[in-house]
Amino acid sequence: MYSVLALSIVSLFNCNKNIYLEMRKCFKTRIQGIYIVTYIIGVLFLQTNSCASVSGSSLLQFALLNDCWRNKFFEKRELNTVKYWLSSQDGNKFEFCPGTHHFDNKNTHTSNFYTKNDFHCSLGICLYLHEPLNNFESDYSTKWSVKFRVLNNFTFVNLDDRPFILEDYLKVKHHEFRVFVKYLIQQEEICLHSLPYKLFYKFLGIIEVLDPISSKYLNQLYLCLLNKGLLGMDCFKIMSDPNEYKKKYLKQRNHSLMYFFLALDDSLDACLHKDLSCLSLFKKNDQLFDRGFRYIDTMSPINVNISEYIVEYIVKKFNREQLRIFNWLLYSIESTGFSFNKIEMTYVAIKISCLCDFGTKKLIDIERKQPNLVSSTFFELLSPSNLERISFLKFTNMLPAFESFVSIFKGKHLKYFEISECSGLKPHVISSLIWRNTTLEFLKLKEITLCDKDMAAILHLGLKTLNLNNCGVESDFNHDTIYNNLKNYKILTSLTSLDISCSKLPGELVRFLLKSQNIKYLDISSFELIPRARSKETFSGANIKWLSLKINNCSSNRFINHLAKSSESTECLVLSQAPSEDLLKFFFGLSNFLDTVTSLDISENTLSIEILNLLRGFKRIARLNVANSLPHSVKGLDEMSLFKTVEHLKVSGNKIGLNSDNFVARFYNLTKLDLSGANLQNGALIEIFDDDMLNSLIHLDLSSVNVPIKDFKKLCECKSLKCLYIDLKKVSSVSEYLEILQDANFKERLNFFCVETLEINILVFFKLISFPGLAKFRLVCEKFEETVENLQISNVIYRKILRIEIVYIQPLPYTIQSILGKAFQNYYISIVDNLSVCVS
Repeated sequence: MYSVLALSIVSLFNCNKNIYLEMRKCFKTRIQGIYIVTYIIGVLFLQTNSCASVSGSSLLQFALLNDCWRNKFFEKRELNTVKYWLSSQDGNKFEFCPGTHHFDNKNTHTSNFYTKNDFHCSLGICLYLHEPLNNFESDYSTKWSVKFRVLNNFTFVNLDDRPFILEDYLKVKHHEFRVFVKYLIQQEEICLHSLPYKLFYKFLGIIEVLDPISSKYLNQLYLCLLNKGLLGMDCFKIMSDPNEYKKKYLKQRNHSLMYFFLALDDSLDACLHKDLSCLSLFKKNDQLFDRGFRYIDTMSPINVNISEYIVEYIVKKFNREQLRIFNWLLYSIESTGFSFNKIEMTYVAIKISCLCDFGTKKLIDIERKQPNLVSSTFFELLSPSNLERISFLKFTNMLPAFESFVSIFKGKHLKYFEISECSGLKPHVISSLIWRNTTLEFLKLKEITLCDKDMAAILHLGLKTLNLNNCGVESDFNHDTIYNNLKNYKILTSLTSLDISCSKLPGELVRFLLKSQNIKYLDISSFELIPRARSKETFSGANIKWLSLKINNCSSNRFINHLAKSSESTECLVLSQAPSEDLLKFFFGLSNFLDTVTSLDISENTLSIEILNLLRGFKRIARLNVANSLPHSVKGLDEMSLFKTVEHLKVSGNKIGLNSDNFVARFYNLTKLDLSGANLQNGALIEIFDDDMLNSLIHLDLSSVNVPIKDFKKLCECKSLKCLYIDLKKVSSVSEYLEILQDANFKERLNFFCVETLEINILVFFKLISFPGLAKFRLVCEKFEETVENLQISNVIYRKILRIEIVYIQPLPYTIQSILGKAFQNYYISIVDNLSVCVS
């Protein structure tokens, strides 16, 4: 008996559902207790470890409503064919009835109809609390070219061979589902008929519930839905939706609508960038990547990032029907604005968590080309409802045609407006665009020359965020007249964040802005003050409690000294790229900061032991960034309180030695550690990973670090690690490191895994993604081995929520791409070249 039980459980670990079901049938008829145990184990295991592909029989049973059977007159001939039933315990919500059912024919031989007394349900529920279901059988595995994650998962975990039942609110009838399947398998007869208004939204509702898997076949399905629905006889009803079927069948969700962007034109592609809250439209390419459409219902607001190519393509190539559908889609997903950019955002990369990233700017000069104009015709092609909804506009190296732009957006309720990298912009233009805009809250200008009229317009706005990056003023800027009407300057009561980094501005203007009552964030990195003759350039922080103060690449001067001394406190202090030690000594000696700073960034500096020892005055630092800043040796470093308070530490790019030269080993309570690009001596990691560190660390970045095998073994003793970045490019045997990793103490908890390697084979790849709790996996490799010997996909257990990203240098062999495409139908996978990652 126990050997049979063991065999059934082992069959789970080998993803063999058929063996498992046969074992359970044996238990059900002979040993009830063991049956219950195996059932529970099976449900728990299979729901958390879902196979990506359909297994077992290719036939899938669907149970569907039949209006003819809802009149409560139960004809014998009809009911004799009923296999599945719904039932209700309270007379309201009907659900699948797991009982057994039969009719007693002995009292009804003279009638063609059954009565409630003839019906028997093993659960004791009466006939009139049942609804018969039509059985629909389809060859899902081999006939359906479009696959769905929900059906894949259902097929694998369906332990009792129940039918699949769609959500009750869809009210899908037998004949409707039959038509839907014809669309899926692209039967020729469907090309002869338009898709009715109601059925169009019901089909989208089915697709929404089943969660489609991106493929060329899904694109073909949507092209058919577009032609037969959005371009069919009921196209105007579909778009106006007078009966609100979208609300009824899609439940305010837009996931199933997004694929119409891919069917709209052969040259158009799209993806969602969740972190930027935008939909990106770009020129179609051949790469396979996760478009992220599933995030649409968690994003608000939604802006559209549109490249120069797509703007011109829409203006010149879209016909009337395409423009109508394009406007309908924008309105349906409730887009609130546009971001125009010369560069296409073509790829939704997995976001790499940057430890202790306080927004430090990399001061790199980039050659800018003359910005192109955004055709005013584009805005004229937008529907009035879409124009009215626009509250976000961003132009990067692209400019609007200002005369028409001002006429279109005059009086519109913009909240966010940005113009960047448009050095050819003439003064006075900004004031004409934003003058008296009462709703504008975010204004970002980069590489713009301002006049006094522009500045006066800015001061009249009720802005919360003002960014003037690398901006300047005209040579004849009026220093006296713009501050003469303080009561009308709303900015003094609304401004919370000011960024004047890399700009050259008058002292009076800066002093005036610092008088804002609610300002909490200030960035004056690489800022240059325009002095004025016979003027005392004193600046007061007015006892401000800063949340963030960024002073990168600035020398100690009277402006900074006055500002810092008069500030009451700051929680985040960024002093990166200090040109001399004087600025650091000055700030490290300010008593008003020593008790309040919790995040400190002193990266990209040349720090001496003397400067480092000044850090002992800080009492509450929890996040510390000393990337590329530590001296060659840290011998002589004092004991200080931050060794006990720091939880997040970034020491990337530094040399980490042994014993007294091991800076990291001095910290007691680290939970996140970034060692990327560090030069680690052999044994340094062993010193770092003492018992406290092994228990507390949850995030470790070792990218671009060569880790010896002995140190790697010590790393794998970590108990709570959830996020790991490792570099295996220089190791002689990736499989050796992998074997150690398979036995790591944290293998059940690992959630985010990033690996860099020169060469990898498909077997090693499958092992790398085998951690049971993995949600995101990123592989950067130069080459994939083409050998696929001994690969048994059926024996690999996957997690259906896993998101995978493969960044390659050399093109992947076709055999590898084919295997990945088949193996990860249930996953979100991107396979892109290195250039795509850089562009995005």
